[in-house]
Amino acid sequence: MPCITAKKAGLSISLTIYRFFGSDKKGCPSFPSMKTRVNTILIHFLFLAVFFYAPIVLRPDFAENIMPQNWQMIMIVNNMLAVMVFYVNYYLLIPRFVFHRRYFSYIIYALSMVASGLFLPSLINLIFSIFSYPISQSYSFHLIAGPLIIMFGMSFALAFALRFSGEWQRMRQEKAEMQNEMRTAELMSLKKQLNPHFFFNTLNGIYAMIIKNSPLASKAVLHLSNMMRYVLYDSDCNSIELSREVKYIVDYIEMQKMRISDNNHVHFSVSGELTDTSILPLIFIPFVENAFKYGISADDETSILITIERCPESLIFTCKNDVVAHKNQTTHSGIGIKNTRKRLEMTYPRKHELHTLQLVNKFLVTLNIDLSC
Repeated sequence: MPCITAKKAGLSISLTIYRFFGSDKKGCPSFPSMKTRVNTILIHFLFLAVFFYAPIVLRPDFAENIMPQNWQMIMIVNNMLAVMVFYVNYYLLIPRFVFHRRYFSYIIYALSMVASGLFLPSLINLIFSIFSYPISQSYSFHLIAGPLIIMFGMSFALAFALRFSGEWQRMRQEKAEMQNEMRTAELMSLKKQLNPHFFFNTLNGIYAMIIKNSPLASKAVLHLSNMMRYVLYDSDCNSIELSREVKYIVDYIEMQKMRISDNNHVHFSVSGELTDTSILPLIFIPFVENAFKYGISADDETSILITIERCPESLIFTCKNDVVAHKNQTTHSGIGIKNTRKRLEMTYPRKHELHTLQLVNKFLVTLNIDLSC
């Protein structure tokens, strides 16, 4: 049993050392970062410096009341006691009892440790006297019992402050990571809802071409294949180059032009530099899709105007279309725009403005995204 206990203790110490100095390479356990380790070393160094100079600060006449050959040893002993109280409290008592709400057990252990610490100087004084260590006859370790109690109090206060601040920082980081994971999961969920909605409307258009035996149906299928590749693979990320998103919109518009008559006019323009800008994928297509779905007529003159303008610190998207009454209009028409609003709120919080204006026969969308750092 002692051998097993020793092995477990050695393993625990080795794991602690590995966690402190271990690598951050991908695939390894989640250990503290290098910045965290450096900060920990600096904090502990500062703590030790404070406690080794605390007796002189608390009692300026400390060295004068002790023989020159003795006061250094006495100060070291008391400092080591204060340091022991800090580390036992920091690494053992607080995590094991306070964090598990075992407050009574913590108080018992803490009082026992303090009592032992106050008794230890007398024991050391006795040992020194037995071995005839040259300590002044007019001096006893009890002379610094008061400063020692103050140092113990400082040890407890510092241990609680540092331990709870570290725990608060850890919980804050875990909460941020959890919120980020939930945000990513929700974005993926919204995207999965958006893609079937888009393909449903696109397939309806191709179906109409096939019914009419249009020779453009095969070309439309090819366009759809390219767009599916973009949606399923290229856009499977949090951001994408604006130029690629614009190309996707162009392909979509060209495919839609195959099925509309000449009395429907579509204008699409882009201005500004596109290659150095990244945006959320598929953020404009629901508005473009909505414009074609409700702004196309087989008989009346209609127009769809779409513009994308890259300004120095923002991106402005506008879509204006005529509204044509449809017999089979259903409540499903708002799914794409509703999901887009959620995606914008999650990706660009307080950094975007989305306005929609519904008139009798017009519908206007204006989206302004702040891209400044």
